[in-house]
Amino acid sequence: METIIVANAQYWLDYLRHMAPDSILSNADLEGAARALDVAAATPAAWPLIRPLTNALHPYMKRCGPWTGWDAFLHYLLYHAQQHADQDAQLSFLSHLGDIHRQYSHHQAALQAYRQAWRLCRRSGDRFRQAITFSNLGDLYRLQGDFWRAEVLCRNARDLFAVLGDLTCLAYTENNLGLIDLNQRRWDAALSHFQRAERFFVQVEDEDGLAMLWQNLSILHNYLRQPQEALNYLTQALHYYEKAGDDYNVAKTHLNIGNTCQTHSDYNRAERASLQAEAAFTQLEDHPNLARVRHNLGMIYARAEKWEEAERCFLWAVEHWQSRQDIWNLANTMGELAGMYIAWGKRQKAQHYLDAVAQHIEQRTNPSYRGLQRELAERREKLAASRTD
Repeated sequence: METIIVANAQYWLDYLRHMAPDSILSNADLEGAARALDVAAATPAAWPLIRPLTNALHPYMKRCGPWTGWDAFLHYLLYHAQQHADQDAQLSFLSHLGDIHRQYSHHQAALQAYRQAWRLCRRSGDRFRQAITFSNLGDLYRLQGDFWRAEVLCRNARDLFAVLGDLTCLAYTENNLGLIDLNQRRWDAALSHFQRAERFFVQVEDEDGLAMLWQNLSILHNYLRQPQEALNYLTQALHYYEKAGDDYNVAKTHLNIGNTCQTHSDYNRAERASLQAEAAFTQLEDHPNLARVRHNLGMIYARAEKWEEAERCFLWAVEHWQSRQDIWNLANTMGELAGMYIAWGKRQKAQHYLDAVAQHIEQRTNPSYRGLQRELAERREKLAASRTD
């Protein structure tokens, strides 16, 4: 039986290694490879195949959404790696766990995984893994608004990757540095990092990395009020993700297309793209991104004075952000909901949500809250003016 288990794991490893990076893996193949991995993990003779098979399967599982339970399976594999005292496998599985948790905005769980990996790296002196952990932690701190720490970590990672000569990791870290500048509205610096990342991705022929970068460049051009350039990048990314069968990033790209079209007043196209994203994120059971889409749909419906539809979308998003204690997004959605109630003429409800926003953000000093504080002041003035009409 042991021989059969090893042979089956080897079969799936060979199968995945011979697939092109943008190939589509059917659900039957996903389940077959996962079953082989499950059985092999508990079979000592098959252990040498576990890490490479997990690494080969991970990109496909990332594309499928939370329904696969891949995060729970990675915890199972991590347990076995600890039993085998296999530090390389532990580092690899912790990195994958962090990726999955970060993708679905489970920031605390991602932070725990990356910090655990960092402790292992320090003990082993593995500079490559140390650099990866720096880069991953840096991007996670960026998502949490801790830009100083994010930049220090990503610059350390970039310097290590440069010494090691790893162009792929250099590309991803330059992308992370670009996002740090983008989030702080340092447009020229962000563009420089993105351009360096693009050169590296082209050199190593990493199409997946390029598609990710195109999405980020679209966000930059959107801020620069260059909607056509933004949409061109998003169209390129969408074509790649559709070809690769990457359902998660197809949905995310539709979300970004909706954002871009809405920002530049193409509300019909914004609604179509957002509804496509909503259907996909519902299927993927990705509730944080579903909340983002419904927030956007609320804004679109409010613009069209479809008040009940807008209210339904905003309230769903508010409930989700409250359940996750995501204060910035909660305040952002409640602010838009209050703005909708002002336009709808429901002043009491508008006042309720403006008070709730104030309670969450007025004492915040983080730069990421300044825009919300400015919008709160503007909406208070608008509500006061509406009472005198």
